[in-house]
Amino acid sequence: MKRNAPALRAGLSRRSFLKGSTALMGAGALAPLLGASAAQAQQASLRWSTIAFGPEALALWQQIATRAEGLHPDIKAQVEGTPFNDYWTKLQTQLASGGSADLLQMQSLRFPQYASRGVLKPLGSYISADSGFDVNDFYPTIRQAFEYDGQLQILPFDIGAYVTYINVDLFKELGVPLPDPEKPMSWDQLVDTAKALTNPDKGTYGLVLSPDLDSSTPWLWSNGGLVYSDDMKTAKLDSPDTVGAGQFLIDLLFKHKVALPVTDLSNANFAPEAFVGGKVGMYFDGPWRFVSIRQNAKFNWDVVPFPAGQAGSVPWVAGSGWGISSQSSNPDKAWELLAELTSTDSLKILYDAGRVFPARKSTFAKRTQTGDAPQNAGVVAKVLNGEIGAARPLITPAAYSEIVQAARQTLTPLFAESGDAAAALGDLQGQVQSLLDRG
Repeated sequence: MKRNAPALRAGLSRRSFLKGSTALMGAGALAPLLGASAAQAQQASLRWSTIAFGPEALALWQQIATRAEGLHPDIKAQVEGTPFNDYWTKLQTQLASGGSADLLQMQSLRFPQYASRGVLKPLGSYISADSGFDVNDFYPTIRQAFEYDGQLQILPFDIGAYVTYINVDLFKELGVPLPDPEKPMSWDQLVDTAKALTNPDKGTYGLVLSPDLDSSTPWLWSNGGLVYSDDMKTAKLDSPDTVGAGQFLIDLLFKHKVALPVTDLSNANFAPEAFVGGKVGMYFDGPWRFVSIRQNAKFNWDVVPFPAGQAGSVPWVAGSGWGISSQSSNPDKAWELLAELTSTDSLKILYDAGRVFPARKSTFAKRTQTGDAPQNAGVVAKVLNGEIGAARPLITPAAYSEIVQAARQTLTPLFAESGDAAAALGDLQGQVQSLLDRG
């Protein structure tokens, strides 16, 4: 693996400066002081805006920022961590005012809408000029997800697929067999398992659902449904398979009564908070939650494949990364920081902390094996490699954030109060088609 050139260039620059200063002044003892003074005077202060799923995640970001500062003393990185939902609102506000951070986090799901507005700087020229930077070390699927008009705009740090989190202790306490770690549960098996875990008198429930479109999409796909066609031109929310999946989710709550009642629709962390509370058997999310759950869960937990509907187990694959804001006043230094934050060694820190599938292939050659949960972490790699289920990338149109907002107004209320999934999806169908037609 090639080392990132920015760190080498910074080291040579300092050595050259010190050598010249010593010869000119004839006082070698003064050189370190002069070098430190010059570095301090030229230090670039860069803002790095990123999503933090809690204080544990924020501490992790700060750790790799501090490491980058040590390798690049001419850079000061200010970490701005924000919860998931608040991050996107904050980003829109900052972009509108011209006050965005130098580095911005992007999800592959939401990337197209920002790239189409020129929010990010293309990275090709920086990569070409940096002979020590190996862009091919990033997995091609996630790299392609962050290209717009053929130009890479984001360096990814992770890639993952939806899985099923299980509370191992609750399963054992109630005498319920653990799900197969290699074979996805059918929807019927999921219902039966959830029923065995549910006891409202004791406050236990089989599962918890996240009432949003992102989290619902794998259920739609696994039943053969779609939000929109693959060419992103036609809404598919009123198809029988999509409606069937939507009704299944509502039935888990109000017919089978195996899902924890959703009491706070505005809380984006309702489901993971409920899971770490210890009274829920199953929860559905990606490996990006490993860090936070490992820190907060006071019980043994693990992961198994996402459940299989009539179309099989079809979770979406996505990833996250960081890019340079087009509003950055110091994009060259921002590139140096970005390259270091996504280096093999930085991603190894994330992997060792629980990032099960870093975006760099070389990270695995340097990984540290631990006994920390989840024991079945390899299931994510098998899903991504196509060994389990039929995971697919979630490609989104430019209007995706508006589609998500429309779903929040139309579908999300059904998770708190039972309603007609077909009617709600039919209503959303027209809204989504209008957004797709707008382009």
